[in-house]
Amino acid sequence: MKGIVVALALVFWVSTAHSQDIIDPVDPKQELLTLSRNQKSAGWVFLAAGLGLIGSAGAVYKPNVITWPPAEKEDNTLSAALAVAGIGSLIGGTSFLIAARRNKKKAMYLETGYTPLPVLQRGQLTSQAQPTLSLKVSF
Repeated sequence: MKGIVVALALVFWVSTAHSQDIIDPVDPKQELLTLSRNQKSAGWVFLAAGLGLIGSAGAVYKPNVITWPPAEKEDNTLSAALAVAGIGSLIGGTSFLIAARRNKKKAMYLETGYTPLPVLQRGQLTSQAQPTLSLKVSF
């Protein structure tokens, strides 16, 4: 009797553990397009900030002009730090723009559809149409 109860409990546990719930279909094409738009706007913000930082670095730079009698050396560490931060921001903005273009191209090649797949539901193996994602490749 104990063995039957344990076997039934195991069967019910396995069937509920492997059954699939219906999930709202999410369109990956729209996700990639919104990701592309967000990356594109972030890229333009980083590019503008980088140009602003490089411009401010040029504005605060104090050239070391040779005069007689020799003056003390000018400290340009702030302008150098601003220039390095601006160059880093330009590189980051460029990488965001490249990633946005790549995600937009990837979204153009994605196709969604429904394919019949075997699914275990309530202890029975049935065939249901499940959402699938495919990638078009053209040679």
